[in-house]
Parts: sequence; structure tokens; C-alpha cells
Amino acid sequence: MKNKSLYFFTFNLFSVTLILLFQVLVYYSHHHQFTYPLDDTYIHLAIAKNISEHGVWGLTPYEFSSASSSILYTLLLSFIIHFFGNHFLIPLVINFLFFILLIFSIHYISKKEQFDFKTQSTLSIFIFFSPLPALIISGMEHITQLLIVTWLFYISSNYLQKNDIGLKNQFLWFVIIVLSVAIRYESLFVIAGIFIILFFKKKYFIAIKVLLSALIPVILYGIYSIQQGAYFLPNSLLLKGERPKLSLLGLFEYSHLWLDKLIHTPHLMVLFIVLSTLMIYALVKKETNSRRFYFLSLLLIAFTIHMVLARVGWFYRYEAYLILLSGIVITLYIKELHAFVDSLFKGKLLKFSFWVFLFIIFYPLTCRAIEAIKNISVSMANINDQQMLMSDFISKYYENETIAANDIGAISYYNPIYLVDIFGLANQDIMKLRAAKQYDRKHIQELCEKRNVAIAIIYKEWFSDKIPENWVLCGQFSIENNYICAEKEVYFYAVRPNESNYLSASLKSFSQSQKAVFKLY
Repeated sequence: MKNKSLYFFTFNLFSVTLILLFQVLVYYSHHHQFTYPLDDTYIHLAIAKNISEHGVWGLTPYEFSSASSSILYTLLLSFIIHFFGNHFLIPLVINFLFFILLIFSIHYISKKEQFDFKTQSTLSIFIFFSPLPALIISGMEHITQLLIVTWLFYISSNYLQKNDIGLKNQFLWFVIIVLSVAIRYESLFVIAGIFIILFFKKKYFIAIKVLLSALIPVILYGIYSIQQGAYFLPNSLLLKGERPKLSLLGLFEYSHLWLDKLIHTPHLMVLFIVLSTLMIYALVKKETNSRRFYFLSLLLIAFTIHMVLARVGWFYRYEAYLILLSGIVITLYIKELHAFVDSLFKGKLLKFSFWVFLFIIFYPLTCRAIEAIKNISVSMANINDQQMLMSDFISKYYENETIAANDIGAISYYNPIYLVDIFGLANQDIMKLRAAKQYDRKHIQELCEKRNVAIAIIYKEWFSDKIPENWVLCGQFSIENNYICAEKEVYFYAVRPNESNYLSASLKSFSQSQKAVFKLY
């Protein structure tokens, strides 16, 4: 058993590492520099750099930016930058180290639950379903989230079963609750489940303590954000979260949003059906006070709330914790599944047919995992060819200028620019225009004049009815085989009066040394 457990740990570590190295080598052979597959990673890096070097929580050193909902990960990056220096590979190193801790944690839980070799092998499949290779190389906070939330589920289910886990473990539980919300606000969905179950168990005092602990990072950041002239919640949540329209039709549509998302995400629909089936099984068997039952209950509650309030997709990351935790829950019930197959299907052919059927059920997850691995190097190339090219252009021709843009990570991290985020993620003036229903070309123009914006580098399709009429379109460039970028074409506008000649000349000069397809006006 010991050797088989060690095999589980080393197999996952070696396999994921091998996939990562292969993808990086494929990408590096064409581009000769490492690039993260998401511009969001550079948003984290830019904020962390400015916290460390300037004491400013912002994309630039000049103003506060409420652009990240991962408080803990941003602070972790800034801490490392402060003591070890600023290096763009820090998120990758952090992710790989936390990946090792995550595998070790799952290994520890599997030993505690006395998983056999087949069960551990099933759990290994869900490690790739998550998919961990893509999440590691993204440089984002999701590996850290998976580590913390895995322990949150395990310790919470222990407490809910025993009603007491000792003072020391209870303190650790509350610390993990705080950390889980600080790493990503979606952890509040899990806290909601813990609160509901404790309330029905009439553990009112501990339920209130859990809720208050979870709100600590939200309240602290909210107070700080308001003091900086921003909103209580991060802009990323206000802009990307799902909110109902304040009408009867809007509320009706909102009530069915979770179902609509499931229909359009077959990999999540499969998991939700399987988890619901396990819940029915547990209720029929009257197994309502086991650790795995509480683990399952918390996951179903979090699953449902996430599908209503949060996003899915976008480089496989938003729902990653739901997939990995679903894998742990399914493996907790895997022995019953084996026993069911053995009792119902006596012949080898029937058993084989059943496992083929099971494979078909999980086919959407398999396709998604394979697609994720294939698209790692493609996404890295997209960010290199678009975001890094924008950054290089600014560095060469518009350093220390005020730039209007909608993709803001790489250009802010690599350049000492003043920034107006036209989308609003990093710019509170735009957010206030949105809130006041004044988000139009007139007010955008007034803001850009006030900030003395030189040029705008934007997706034209996003702002077709908001681009001020006196902006001069000077050029555009396109990337091929786009997978991860929101649009394949980026447009360059001269915003400041008499800027168009210099911008056109700069684009012409820059385009001669680039592989991207430029079109000059």
C-alpha cells in the first residue's frame, strides 16, 4: 500500500511536469521567450510590483486600481518581489511549488481515507480533468485556491460530522476559511454551504463565527478600497459577475441561469448529474452524518451558487475547483460503485460494457482536458503576438505617456505608463461613468482629454458606439490562430490632437520588424 501511495504521488508529479516541459519547449522553439497564456497574470504582477516598489495597489504607480479579486495571491507576489526582486517567472515558480503541495495534500487525504490503487488512479484522472497543467502555466492564483479549498472542504466535513474537532483544529479551520476567501471570493459559496448546514444542525454560534471569519478579508479590502475612492467590491467582480436585471423578466431569466450554463457546459452538467445521483444514493441509504456526505453536500451547494453567480470557462480556470473537488467526492464513493458493478454485471463483457458507458459519460471532461493541454502553447503564442507586441510598441514609442487600453496587464507591467482602462477594470473614473449610466463617447472623450491621453489601443468591436468621433484610426494588426485573446484584431487610435502623424509613422516603422499582419490607414 505504501509503495502504491508513493506511486500516486510521483506519477502525478512526473506526468504534469512532463506535459508542462513539452508545451513550453513547443512554444519556446517558435518564440524564444516565455509568455503566460493570460494577460491577467501580468495584471497581478503589475499590482504586486507597485505594492512592493511604490506602496500603491495599482496597475501603475500613480493610482489605486481595484483590478484583482485575489487579495492573498497579489500580496504573496508582492512579498516575494520585495524580498527577492521583480521577475516575471515568479508566478510560475509559485504555482509549481503549490502544485506539489496540492498533490501531497490529495495524497495525504487518500491515505487517511484508505484509498486502494484503483481509487487513487481514478483521482489521478481528475487531476488532469481540472486541468492542472494549464492552471500551473497560467501563472494565476487557481493552484493556490485548489490547495486551500481542498483543505477547507476536508476540515469542514470533519467538523460537520463530529461537531467538534478540538480547539487547535478549530483555529486552523477558521484560518483556512479566511485564506480561502482571500485567495478568491468564490470561496464564499462554500462558506454559504457550511453556514446553512450548521444552521440546520442548530449550531448557531459557530455558524456566525464561520460567516464573520469569511467576511474578514472582504470587509478589510472593502474599507481600504472605499478609502481609495473605489467601490467596496473589486471591479473585476462588479464587471464580470452575474447580476439579475431589475425586472420581472430579468429575475425570471436569472432564476434559470444556472440551468442554462449547465446546458452549455456539458463537462459541468455531467458532474452535476453524478453528484446529484450520489446525493440521492446517500439519502436512500440514510447516510446523512458521514464525512463524505457533508463533503458532497458542501460541493453541491457551492456548485449551484457558482453556476448562478460566477463565470465559467476562460482558460479552464473559474470552475477548476469544482472539477477537482468533484473528483475527490466521486472517489469517496468509488467502492460502492465497484460493488454495484460486481453485483449487477456478472460477466466480463457486461462489466466491460458498463465501464465503456462510464467513459462515454465522462467524455466531455476528457475532451476538455485534452483541449486544455493542446491549447497551452497556442494561448502563450496569442499573448506573445498580441499583448507583448502592444507592450513592445509602447516601450519603443510611448514610454511615460498616458495610454488608453482595454487589455492592460502586459503593457502596465513592462512599461512606466499612465493608464486609462477604457473597460473599467483598473480605472475608477470609467467605473463611475458606468454606474452613472454616462458610459458614452462624450464622457470618455472628456476623461481622455482630462488625463491627456496620447493614444488608444483597443478592441474596436467592444466600443463601436463609444469611440469618440475625433479619435483618428491610424492602424491595426491581427494575429493568426487566435484562441485566448478576446479579439484577434487590435486598433490604434490617435487621441491627442495632432498625434496621428507621429502614431502613423511609428506604426509604419514598427510593423517592418514584426510578424503580425499590420494594416495602416
